[in-house]
Amino acid sequence: MAGVAGSRAAAGVGATNAVARARPSLASEPTNLVWVAPLTPSALSAASDAPAPVPAVPVADAVGGVSAEAAAPVEAAPEAVEGAPREMILSITDLMGVALDESPDVVLEKMPLETAEAWLDLQRSTFEPRLAAGATYAESDRIQNYWDYSYLRPAERFLRLDQMKTKRYTAGVTGKLPIGTQLSLDVDYVDTDSSQWDRVNSLGNFIYPYRETSDGRVGLTVTQPLLRGFGPQNSLSEIRVARASLESADVTWRQSLARRLAGIARSYIELFAAYDDLDMVRQLEVKVRDAVAKGEAEETDVQQWEGARKDAEEKIETLQKQLIRQTRKREEWWKDTPEYWIRPLELQPAACPVVPQNGDLMALVFESPDYRLAQSRVEQAWHRLRKAKNEMLPKVDVFGRAGLAGFGEDTDAVWKDMEDQNRRDWAMGVKVEIGLGGDLSAQAKRDQYDVTHRTAEESLKNLEYDLREQFKGAFEACVDAFSAFEKARDSRRAGESYAGDRPEYYRTLRQAEIRALGLYERSIITLELLQGKFPERYGVRFVERGEVSSGLAGVDKAK
Repeated sequence: MAGVAGSRAAAGVGATNAVARARPSLASEPTNLVWVAPLTPSALSAASDAPAPVPAVPVADAVGGVSAEAAAPVEAAPEAVEGAPREMILSITDLMGVALDESPDVVLEKMPLETAEAWLDLQRSTFEPRLAAGATYAESDRIQNYWDYSYLRPAERFLRLDQMKTKRYTAGVTGKLPIGTQLSLDVDYVDTDSSQWDRVNSLGNFIYPYRETSDGRVGLTVTQPLLRGFGPQNSLSEIRVARASLESADVTWRQSLARRLAGIARSYIELFAAYDDLDMVRQLEVKVRDAVAKGEAEETDVQQWEGARKDAEEKIETLQKQLIRQTRKREEWWKDTPEYWIRPLELQPAACPVVPQNGDLMALVFESPDYRLAQSRVEQAWHRLRKAKNEMLPKVDVFGRAGLAGFGEDTDAVWKDMEDQNRRDWAMGVKVEIGLGGDLSAQAKRDQYDVTHRTAEESLKNLEYDLREQFKGAFEACVDAFSAFEKARDSRRAGESYAGDRPEYYRTLRQAEIRALGLYERSIITLELLQGKFPERYGVRFVERGEVSSGLAGVDKAK
């Protein structure tokens, strides 16, 4: 009956998780990831009301598959004490969903990636065209002193007033091409009204020539560097550095998030073993109490098991607080009495990985996150070194300008005449700039990036060997841990006949199997972190968008 009830409880929890998985997985734009079975409110409520599960222990078969097999159940926890935290049955996937939804650390780990994205946008803005426009109005009145026009009218004195009103409109577009060419298109339009008034002492006012002039100019200026700053290798160097930095930030963010979720998985595995220890200690304590009641044991034996039970409860409490710190909101970290604790499900062992050959090992090395990060550092250093070498060349700019000037009219109010001012102009020239005594700052920058590039290259070569050995050791550790798990599983199977008459012996065999399974799961997690594949096994998927995780497609990596 206990097995049937346990199966029903497990089926209930499985249905709860199935409901969560049935929901469509949507890309999360703020976090750039999606997980298959996020924790939903319905899953929380269903899990809080579900009894403790008694699932079977799944084991890996001979070909690496996974099959379920009935085993001794994990005893359910006693009735909850009033005011104490409730125990909720959650899978590792659900627990990761809680962390991705609520943990503030996940938000902090994403910020360097957002900074790298902003830096790339900033570098791209260098090639965005700029539009500038303006309007100006000016008015000028100039009064001249009395002037003796003796050669015109002897003994007459005049007062002259010059007036000028100017309206100016300007606009221009500037931009830079990937080959380093600077383009500038500018328009200037001026409308001028000018008049001169002469006041005579006795003769009254006379109006002298009045002019209304509208003058416009438009021109295109092209400046092309020939040595320093020529070509896309130099003009686009900072963009390529920013792209490599963005890829590094994306890989780093994925790995930091994977390590956080791996810590949750390890704590979950330890919590499962701790609950199994507590259930065993409780059973033995009950058995010793029965023996004391029958006079077959002493009270000191009960005290010994009471101490063991308290130690097991303290270990569970420590692990629960650790999971709260890893998964929940900051406000939950320091609560003395949290609302609920996690009751783990039975562990599901993964298939044992196949040990690759030497050639396959190097392929894994080249795809690993650590190698990609080191390769990105080499690429960034190379782009900066190439630009620093280019900045040591003489600066030679060729420029040319062609335009149309004077479109408009010039009207003289006295002569009643209009003059057409349309005309064309062009210019060209060369500007050479050479540092006398050498450019010390450019040389220092060249030497600095040369050292940085050589250091990054040597580090990459050393990392190839180190990662190969790490992969080899991680695969061997997984195989050894799986072999130990198989032996512990076979021993537990062979001891199933003692489950009735010698339960302590059977529980010891089961504990050995659980611990071997935990070691095997941790070795799998270590290998997946090294490969960059954790936590895909638990349903977490990243969303590819924009520059993030898209590599450096279209970027010339050739030296």
